[in-house]
Amino acid sequence: MSLEQQQIFQAWAKKEFTASFSLKALCDLEKVITEFFKTGRLSKPQYDYFLSFFENLRALQEQYHRAERQANRAKCFIEKESSSSTQVSRLMEESMQTKERVEMVSSEIQKLEKQLTVLKEEQATLLDTLEQQIEGVEKETSELEQTKSELVNSHTVLAEPNRIFTIMRTYHSRIITLCEDVKFLE
Repeated sequence: MSLEQQQIFQAWAKKEFTASFSLKALCDLEKVITEFFKTGRLSKPQYDYFLSFFENLRALQEQYHRAERQANRAKCFIEKESSSSTQVSRLMEESMQTKERVEMVSSEIQKLEKQLTVLKEEQATLLDTLEQQIEGVEKETSELEQTKSELVNSHTVLAEPNRIFTIMRTYHSRIITLCEDVKFLE
């Protein structure tokens, strides 16, 4: 094993492993492994193990990044749900205030015959406003329910990157062990 080849393995083995590992470094390792196999320093099973681990790491990295993007979308759903909940609460409070005002106006109509016409117009306007606000509440409630439904489905998506990363660490550990078995890290 040349000093340069040994340094490539040692540098890769000593680095802190992350999900965004360098594909170039992995390709460099694969070239060294192929050279070792061609020169008879590795058996066919060892060579196949290395290639299998490398391929699995590539596939897992891609899967990890996909899962991470899905997790980010799930976080957006969570934020949207929170915003929608606040909006619904605000609209409910406004609706209650408007409803109380409608009731007060109705009472005044009974007491004040002279202002009956003016108060009935105000009542109609407020009822229209209340109806619009109720429609708004219904729309926001519907969106909230949809967001909650998406949120329930998103909880499993949030855990996916961690699960994949654990598998990736296992493959990394197996590669290091295999490197030690074939004395690449001496």
